[in-house]
Amino acid sequence: MLSGRYLEEKVFPYSLAEILSHNNINSYFDAAGQTSKVLRLLDNCLEWGCFPEIAPLENTDIKSNLLKSYFDSIIMKDCISRYQIGDVATFKKSYCCIVFQMQDMYVPIKVWEKLYCLVIFPLFNSLSSFSSR
Repeated sequence: MLSGRYLEEKVFPYSLAEILSHNNINSYFDAAGQTSKVLRLLDNCLEWGCFPEIAPLENTDIKSNLLKSYFDSIIMKDCISRYQIGDVATFKKSYCCIVFQMQDMYVPIKVWEKLYCLVIFPLFNSLSSFSSR
């Protein structure tokens, strides 16, 4: 097996604000006028994540393959080599089990509650203070 040299560069996922800004939604007023677009973008972030290479892609097969390569590269290779894990199959099963259990915490009602508290409620407050001027 040959291993090539590469430049290490830290890449962080986009924030929801960055994704909204990229889609010309720059204020609460813009978000209020394009609620369906905001919810579609949020849904896309929750389903696929906010990795810079994945966000602009439309093809789900390419997105899936890219996420799988991230998983194989980041979780499997880096964790296994860093922590010298011998039983790779058990590690992979344990990791997947933990991730699947975590997604139960983010059922749609809880996501809606967070969205309401973080976006919609402040939006209505800012619009009501704006309209009272």
